[in-house]
Amino acid sequence: MLDRQIADLYVACDAQQTLAREVPGVASTIAAAIEAFVGDVERFDNIGAFAAMFGIVPRTHHTSGKTKAGQRLTKAGQAVLKQYLFLAAEVARRKDPELAATYQRFRAQGKTHNSAAIIVAHKLVRKIYAVLRRRAERHRDQAAGVAAEHLPVVEYLYRDPQTGQVISRQQAKAIIDARFPSKRQQLAAKRTARQTSPVSGSPKDAAKGIAAAPSQALPNSTPCGQSVDNLVTNVMTSLDKKMIDET
Repeated sequence: MLDRQIADLYVACDAQQTLAREVPGVASTIAAAIEAFVGDVERFDNIGAFAAMFGIVPRTHHTSGKTKAGQRLTKAGQAVLKQYLFLAAEVARRKDPELAATYQRFRAQGKTHNSAAIIVAHKLVRKIYAVLRRRAERHRDQAAGVAAEHLPVVEYLYRDPQTGQVISRQQAKAIIDARFPSKRQQLAAKRTARQTSPVSGSPKDAAKGIAAAPSQALPNSTPCGQSVDNLVTNVMTSLDKKMIDET
């Protein structure tokens, strides 16, 4: 019953279901929670205030008001949003090349999985903020009578992390598969390589391959494999034959 109520209220709040449709990793449940807590996005002065509501910001020093490198996240903010954004970031980094590159870079620097995922979540929050701001601008321009063709487009932007160029969702998926394959894809590639290789690299498998190969007799050879053209005379056999002949 609650799920139906939430779904109905979410559609009433945004008939286009912008967040659920556009933002990777954010389905209807997480999108409804974000809409419920955010309300009017323009009430936030900047992205920092918006991210603070999610709790995806470093804890500040109480005396200086400054952040410290490597400091833990603040305990402020909505706990449910913090949990939801962590889950969303785990999915989004498998669809957005920019988020995948961010995760890989911080993991290479020695960050733990959770720390890198939180950094990805913060970047995802910034992208959500941009989508909501563009939607607010569209609604404002629409109310002012701006023609539909001149209204700002509300969409989640995918970019190539190497060039910064805006790309399509399909191109983003191709980049993810090529540059940031998952562990399952890596294992599948290794399995395919082993299956297509004629002889595997292990000595045991190589020995099996040699044993399985059909034996080929030498040309002009005897059953024992000795060449007829180059027979080695058996000295003892020759002496025995000579003695018999003399007898």
